[in-house]
Amino acid sequence: MAQTTDLPDVLIELASADEGQDARWAVAGNETAPMAALLAVVDRGDYWERFRVFEHPNVPTALARRIAADPHPEVRRRVVRSDCATAEMLAAYATDPDPLVRLRLAES
Repeated sequence: MAQTTDLPDVLIELASADEGQDARWAVAGNETAPMAALLAVVDRGDYWERFRVFEHPNVPTALARRIAADPHPEVRRRVVRSDCATAEMLAAYATDPDPLVRLRLAES
């Protein structure tokens, strides 16, 4: 349901707060998801849901930067390999505490 693009924003926002991971995953991939729903996924979701929001076509730069600086190393590892990552985000990973982030940066 949350992947349907013609749902009212209020239903997408409700799905973003759902305890079920499937609902949050669907919201993160919904191209028409309102900003409040994307923020809810970032605040409540697991690392793979946060990364999916990072690759959302309408994610604002400020939110993308926040996700790129995620404390979970797997998010940063995925951002390094993402076409959505900016040069600024990648430059910050040169001194990342996670060795795999730095390795993936060197391989890119």
